[in-house]
Amino acid sequence: VTIKTGADNRRVALLDQTYACKAVVVIDPAAGSQAMLEASALFLGDQPLVPGRTQLYRDGEFAGTGQMQTVLPGEPLRVNFGTDPAIRIARKQPVNGKPEGFNWFGWTTRRYRWETRIKSGHPAGWPVEIREHLPQSDDPDVTISMGETPDGLLQDDPEQPGLKRWDLKLEPGKSRTMVFEYTIKQKKS
Repeated sequence: VTIKTGADNRRVALLDQTYACKAVVVIDPAAGSQAMLEASALFLGDQPLVPGRTQLYRDGEFAGTGQMQTVLPGEPLRVNFGTDPAIRIARKQPVNGKPEGFNWFGWTTRRYRWETRIKSGHPAGWPVEIREHLPQSDDPDVTISMGETPDGLLQDDPEQPGLKRWDLKLEPGKSRTMVFEYTIKQKKS
């Protein structure tokens, strides 16, 4: 590419590729009550995609700018398109970790439970990924176990320990309640 000299800034397109994307609504209720629209595709380039500023278009319309990290060939390329106003989220914590008991062997048990209600205002069904965070501990005197697991649990990502993800489909105008609970047992020293 030959670029003429001059005082003006010049833009040069380095890459223009099209990939089949999967759009999904991502909900991380512990991080906030907003649903985020995320598109993902498998990056099939020969060279790494370098980090930098991105311009985002949705249905041919400019949707905003973003920042992208390095993506290696064969890795998923994820792009966030902001909040999805057609999804409503309500979260409550009916069980908040008060000690449930102490046994004679010196163990204290605490249980945590969150209920997240999700309602879709989309005119058609939408795929949704729910993300919750299971605490982690390397202390041998602490054990953490997840409660009953709702349907749709995805495989754990070894690079993100404790991140639990569920895949579900929201039907138009309908609500779903997702329950996430875990127990922490700690040995008193």
